[in-house]
Order: sequence, then C-alpha cells, then structure tokens
Amino acid sequence: MRQGLCLLGIVALALITRGQASGQVPGAQPPKTVQIDEDRAILNQIKESYQAAREVPDNVLKELRKSYGQPSLRREIRMFRELSRLYALTPDRGVAIWREIRKAYVQRSVEQEKRVFDEIEKVDRLPAATVPDFLQVERALEIFRKLDVDRDGRLSEAEVPEMLRRDFRSCDTNHDNFLTVNEYWAHYQSRLRLLRDEVLAGHIDIGVRPRRTPEPAAPLVPEIPRPPVYRAGKLPKTLPAWFTQLDRDRDGQVSLAEWRRSGKSVAEFAAFDRNNDGLLTPQEVLYHVAHQSESRR
Repeated sequence: MRQGLCLLGIVALALITRGQASGQVPGAQPPKTVQIDEDRAILNQIKESYQAAREVPDNVLKELRKSYGQPSLRREIRMFRELSRLYALTPDRGVAIWREIRKAYVQRSVEQEKRVFDEIEKVDRLPAATVPDFLQVERALEIFRKLDVDRDGRLSEAEVPEMLRRDFRSCDTNHDNFLTVNEYWAHYQSRLRLLRDEVLAGHIDIGVRPRRTPEPAAPLVPEIPRPPVYRAGKLPKTLPAWFTQLDRDRDGQVSLAEWRRSGKSVAEFAAFDRNNDGLLTPQEVLYHVAHQSESRR
C-alpha cells in the first residue's frame, strides 16, 4: 500500500509539473468533460481477476517456450507480471521460480516445465476477485489522466463523473476543492472494495461464475517442440561470427579445446557454458549474448 501511494505521489508531481510547463492555469475551467464509467472499469478488473486462473498458466507457458529461442529479461518480466495476477508472490518464492525458468532454457523438456509449475504452485493464490495492487494503480492512474483534461495534476468538481461528483466533498479530504491523485486513489479503492463484495455476494453479474475458492491451474500442455539441432552451414544468423571460426570440426558446437586454441580464457568459456559440459552450443551463446544486451540497457 505504501509503495502504491508513493508511486501515485511521484506521478502526481510529474502531472502537476507538466501542466505548469504547458501554461495551464490551476483551477481554470476545463474545455471539456470526459465521460468515464468508473464502475464499469472496476468491474472489468474484477472480471479479469477471475479469468486469471484460466489465463495465467497458459500465458506463462507460452512465454516460457518463446524464450527457448530467444531468452531475455523482458520475457521474464512478462512471465512474472502474469504470475502476479494470480499468486501472492514473495521474493524468496520468486527467486526459486526464476531459477527453474532459467534451467528450462537449457533443459528443454516437459519434465523441467513441470518443475517450473511445481515451484509456482508452492505460492499462495490471491483470494477470489482480488485485483493485484499494481493493476489497481495502473487503472486508477489511467482514469485520473483521462479525467484531468486541463493537465494540472488534480481534478476539479467539473471534471469528475456525476457519481463521483456526489461524493466529491467527502473525497476532498484537504478541502481545497480539488482531488489529488492520492485522494482519487482512496476513492478508487473504496469503490473496488464495495463492488468486489457485491460480486462475491452474487448481487452483480460480471459474466463469469464467481468462486470463493481458486480454480485449479490449467494443465500443462504435454507436447513440447523439439529443440532445434544446429549444424555447420545452418547456424542462426544472429550467432557471433567467432562461433563459426572456432568450430573447426564443423559439428555445430565449440569445445573447450577449440576455445583454448584461440587463446581465449577458461573463465570466459564458463560464462557461456550454462550446463558445464565443456561444449558451447548455439543456444548457450545466444542466451549469453541476449542477456548481455539486456544488461547494457
């Protein structure tokens, strides 16, 4: 919660600065009012939280298999973003999952994929209809930005939807006749709690069957594409030129002996050799190159 409020405060400052820089006059009458159905936006988030039980395992598995050909930090971030929709991740459990994901890049098998999901299932699931904090912040900021038509980093009574206008005074906790980002955030969370309770009680139909207990995880797809077998003359175009130069016996891999013959260090070889078998495959080299590129950004 504190992290969410801190983030909202930072964004509020950025919005205010942008409004002042563009010559907006604080408190000026906005040129128009944006009509937004807040409750519909919140109910859509609640609906997405129910769908997460069905979508997250499939999405994570798809992203994992895409990573086999080109692993990257961005793909890993997408996997953990998906997991955060359904699971109450902790740092320790997150690291354990990440290690199994990294192993799967080299040990491509259904068995290793199962180990990844076995590690995931050790994490507690979020309660039914729970919208993760980071998704709440994203949606609340999205609505706030749309309502703030004069871009001064706050909402006047004229800018907000009619339903919020009725509660404007109670939301305006500092009584300055404007809603700050943090004041709107408190309002958004209050509406979310109210609507979530209504959905759980069955008073609001969101098009999915509400469950108080988590749905079972989607089964792991049994088939896995065979890892590509690279041969000399049919190597990936993105492979560094030195790979072909060092692969003197043209077997599609670089042995430690071939590496040493070129005068390169054993320590550098070890950085590429992820499974410590004394051979560098195209997959291992591409993995190392991809992560070096990510670390430079």
